[in-house]
Amino acid sequence: MAIDDLKKACDTYVEQTKLLVALASAFLIAPAALLGLIRAEKGTVVVSASQLELLVWAEALWVCSVVCGYVVLGTVAGSQHDGTYNVYRAATRISSLLQLGSYLAGLVLFVLLVVGIVTQGQPSPEAQDLSEILDSRLRCRGIADSYVRENTDARGTVAADRADYSPARNSCIASVFGSSRPGGSTRSVTSVDYKVIDLLSGDVLFAGSCNNSDSKVADFCGNGRGVSLRDERDKAFALALGPSKAK
Repeated sequence: MAIDDLKKACDTYVEQTKLLVALASAFLIAPAALLGLIRAEKGTVVVSASQLELLVWAEALWVCSVVCGYVVLGTVAGSQHDGTYNVYRAATRISSLLQLGSYLAGLVLFVLLVVGIVTQGQPSPEAQDLSEILDSRLRCRGIADSYVRENTDARGTVAADRADYSPARNSCIASVFGSSRPGGSTRSVTSVDYKVIDLLSGDVLFAGSCNNSDSKVADFCGNGRGVSLRDERDKAFALALGPSKAK
């Protein structure tokens, strides 16, 4: 092989080695670009111990790649000095393989690190749905408390036995128990009401009442009527929440 061809091959080898050194050097500062992804709301950087270990190993491998690249350049310079221009020397080939292998291994670890950081900040659809449902339930209970306060006065009291979010109606449903006194008097309760109410629309999904003061009337709460009304109200409440709650 002509000496000019050997020189060209040697120059190409040197350029490729320099390019790989530049790439590995660039990735040494790549973790700084991750700060925007791994900062919590208060500005602190949050990574797990395993993620930090991945980062350290990736950085170490890239440093190794850069060092091996300089060794490659040194071995090539030696062959240029003695006029052989031999890129197949054992020292050149081994250091080149170490340079490339270290760079690729560091790149794989870095990709794993990025994937781990990005995915840990994105809850699964199931977890997100559960969080939304829990938030909706808390809001519904707050609305139910407001309903109780607004509808309780000297004429009677109202209590929300249960309040929950209904995905089927996309609304808040309350199971209500109320008692009233005639004319706001302090006499014993005469009417007991059982209701299921859509708190947002105001729709009454179930309503039933009985008399608690006169055992001679047909709608007297005794003789199991009050229990029957409560059971019917509970069934209506479960039905309003959707099939999964009605079972």
